[in-house]
Amino acid sequence: MDDVSSGILSPTGPLVVRIKAHELRASSDESLPTFFRHLEEALDERRAAHKFYTIVQNTWQTSGHVDFCSGDILGQRASDARRAEFFSELERHASEFSTGSSGVRLVDGNYPYIEQAERQIAAFHGAEAGLILGSGSEANVAVWTAIPRPGDVIVYDELVHASSHEGSKRSLAVDKVMFPHNDVDVRG
Repeated sequence: MDDVSSGILSPTGPLVVRIKAHELRASSDESLPTFFRHLEEALDERRAAHKFYTIVQNTWQTSGHVDFCSGDILGQRASDARRAEFFSELERHASEFSTGSSGVRLVDGNYPYIEQAERQIAAFHGAEAGLILGSGSEANVAVWTAIPRPGDVIVYDELVHASSHEGSKRSLAVDKVMFPHNDVDVRG
């Protein structure tokens, strides 16, 4: 608990900062110019509805906690060793990467390095082939769009990611059946 209370729950921690950001301000301060009074009134409406967003300094990236809120699925930000290996790999294959943004593979073409990585991933998992996609969301849409065939029924947890819903909408499945979160034994 000391780790939590000295971090997220401390007087300067992100939770307290977010809560304080929702405190209503004195928007009726007549010394403020009209524009700023109106701005504070609009902001107070958002604060009262708890729709006021506050950007806080993150501490979890350097605290050893698990990252569930970014796309850093390999944990490179939190691991000096993984980050060093990543840069070492880039250096070994510098001529195979561009420093600028490129198009998607269907438009811009394939890279031998990516194809090699896909083969290695497939071999590691004992699979026939592998495919690297830009995100887990893209992977969900691809899987749920491509795999279900006419006559199939998709049975899914009520809390699946929105990308699973998007993919299943595009699928050829005849029906989709939702079950309560983590309750696969429920009878419909």
